[in-house]
Amino acid sequence: MSLAHLIQTQKWLEKGVQILKNAELELLKMFLKEECDKINQVFFKYILTKLPYLFLKCAITLDGKIATKTGNSKWITNEAAREKVQFTETNLWE
Repeated sequence: MSLAHLIQTQKWLEKGVQILKNAELELLKMFLKEECDKINQVFFKYILTKLPYLFLKCAITLDGKIATKTGNSKWITNEAAREKVQFTETNLWE
């Protein structure tokens, strides 16, 4: 477990380190740092800024409607746009 990735605020870092030491766990500094940064980017953003990590996707039709007058709805984006969103959402957490 990387000390840099317990929690990136001093207040919680000291408490977390003490808990791990009390549990007699070996602590390694900067172990797999890049991988941990990527996996925890959403959490770190919130801890450091108190702002949520947002991913916005939206689409609009020319008439501004989301369904036909009979209530039927359908895709308003094409397959390539939907695949790009799926790719981005999947790779955000890898």
